[in-house]
Amino acid sequence: MTIEYWFAFLSAALLINITPGPDLLFILSKSSRSGRLSAFWGAVGLWTAALTHVSAVAIGLSAIIFASQTMFTLIKYTGAAYLIWLGIKLFFSSQDLLIPAQIKEGRLKSFASGFLVNISNPKAALFFMAFLPMFVQSDDAHPQIQMFILGILVVLVKVLIELLLIFCSSYISGFFARHQNSGKIVSRVSSLFFIGFGLQLIILRRP
Repeated sequence: MTIEYWFAFLSAALLINITPGPDLLFILSKSSRSGRLSAFWGAVGLWTAALTHVSAVAIGLSAIIFASQTMFTLIKYTGAAYLIWLGIKLFFSSQDLLIPAQIKEGRLKSFASGFLVNISNPKAALFFMAFLPMFVQSDDAHPQIQMFILGILVVLVKVLIELLLIFCSSYISGFFARHQNSGKIVSRVSSLFFIGFGLQLIILRRP
C-alpha cells in the first residue's frame, strides 16, 4: 500500500466524517442539553453502532439483511421515525439547541440514544458497504480482514472528530448564549435537518 493510497483513504474518511449529519447534530444537541459527559457517552453509543456496521459488512451480514425487503423496511422506518421524532421534539422545545441547559442524563440512556441514532440508520450500513470495498486490495488473500481494519480506521477518524466537537461544544454554546436570536434560528434549522434526514430514509430504496 502506497502513500497515495493512504492519503486518498484517510482524506475520504475525513471528508465523510466532517459532513454534517444526524451524528454530529446529535452530539451538539446532547452536549448543550446535558453536558460534555453525557455527549461523550452518547458518542460512545454512536461509535459502537458504527463498529457494529463495520463488523456486519466485513462478515457479509449487511448484504444478507439488505437482501431481505422486510428487514430493510423495518430498519429504514425505525430510523426514520426516530430522527423525525428528535426533530419534532427539538422544534417545539422551549430550550435552544445551543444554549446550555445541563439537564442530567445517565450514561446508559445517553449511550442507548446514541447507539439507536446510528444503528437504525441504514444509510450508515450502505455507506460502509459501498465505501470499504473501494479500498480493498484485489490481491489480498483475506479481503474481509482488510475491510474490517479499514472500517476501524474510518471509525477512529470519526472518534477524533467527534471528541473535538464535544470539546468545542461549550464554546459554541457560549457564543450562542450571548446571541440568543441566532441560537433559536439554529435550533429550528437543526430540527428541520433531523426531520429531513428522517424523510430521506423513508424514500431510501434497497440497493
